[in-house]
Amino acid sequence: MQPDKSFGQSLKLYRRIRDLTQAELAEQVGRATESIRKMESNRLRPSKFLASRLADFLAIPVEERPEFLTLARTPISSSTPPPPPPPPPRSRPSSTYPPRSLPSSAASRI
Repeated sequence: MQPDKSFGQSLKLYRRIRDLTQAELAEQVGRATESIRKMESNRLRPSKFLASRLADFLAIPVEERPEFLTLARTPISSSTPPPPPPPPPRSRPSSTYPPRSLPSSAASRI
């Protein structure tokens, strides 16, 4: 495995070597497909248990396993931009506002 490779890249590489889809891998390790997708995009890190289970299922060679497990538990880089914050809630007019009047053209027809 290359030293500059991220956990997500490593996971994806090993999954493809085993000719598995994200859904197939997720089913085998008891996780949601979205979890595998997030791990491969480096937005989610597996627990120690899950990292070991992934290594076992993907039959990662003994000499590459320590690096895989270390990458799996390495915190997600702070250089990765965080997701944008949710938009602020829209304010609703309170009941203290006076009722809106009809446009003059509509009022003249009533």
